Amino acid sequence: MVSPVFFTPFKKGIFHSRCRIRKGRKTSFLNSNPWDCRGKGFPAECVGLCFPNPFRCCYNQEETGSPDQYQGEIHIRLKIERYMEQMERWPAEGRHILAQYDPSSIVVYQAYKPKIGRFAVDHGYFGGEFRFNRMSWIKPNFLWMMFRSGWGTKPDQETILAIHIERSGFDSLLEQAVHSTWNQSLHPDREAWQKDLRKSEVRLQWDPDHDPFGQPVKRRAVQLGLRGETLIRYARDWIVEIEDITNFVKKQKAYVDQGKLDRLETPQETVYPPASVQGRV
Repeated sequence: MVSPVFFTPFKKGIFHSRCRIRKGRKTSFLNSNPWDCRGKGFPAECVGLCFPNPFRCCYNQEETGSPDQYQGEIHIRLKIERYMEQMERWPAEGRHILAQYDPSSIVVYQAYKPKIGRFAVDHGYFGGEFRFNRMSWIKPNFLWMMFRSGWGTKPDQETILAIHIERSGFDSLLEQAVHSTWNQSLHPDREAWQKDLRKSEVRLQWDPDHDPFGQPVKRRAVQLGLRGETLIRYARDWIVEIEDITNFVKKQKAYVDQGKLDRLETPQETVYPPASVQGRV
């Protein structure tokens, strides 16, 4: 097995796993003689790549492999488009729900351990080891899900699911949602907001969107936390189809790891227009 290695934005090359990475600071090396890409069997494209997020620094060349190894294995219904072409159309800043949708459905993403993911794909709903007694977060933005799951490399987030749900169900979530942070324009009274937050079954949160490397951008992405009866309705009633897109994610991650964003493909996403709740979102 090839040893894990670290990318750093501060020095050129790939370094041994004994390197210590501290977020937001210059890398401090525990060994005085870090590895260099050249002559170590790693592709030249790796040199100089920047992965400052500590959860995504560890890169195993053997596990990631070549994007070509996934060809012929991937069959998904999602509409796919080159990332660089989409980036030119997306808003550069502000709060926007970027999503793939049609007149009757919208796609949201979740990441789970393989047992939960396999049950969902096989049955078309969530069950088995899925926990209904805790809040479950859904994300309509693919790259936000990739940041959160480390492109499917974080523990218990190895299986990436694209869940097609009814638009009417998604719009009802937006109507019920209470912001996770106090928004004075929606809740002039802070205590009233806290009361609504405690009793609400849908929590809405705006977070920085991220580029493929995990770097935050000025644009904000939304995620929705579900619990109680609303979570049950989402998991059982609103689902149109569940796709396992893990192999697709692995292939695209290989392009990201090699710095080949010109070849990176992501699900086609445009700004989603909420039915009648723009003021609440």
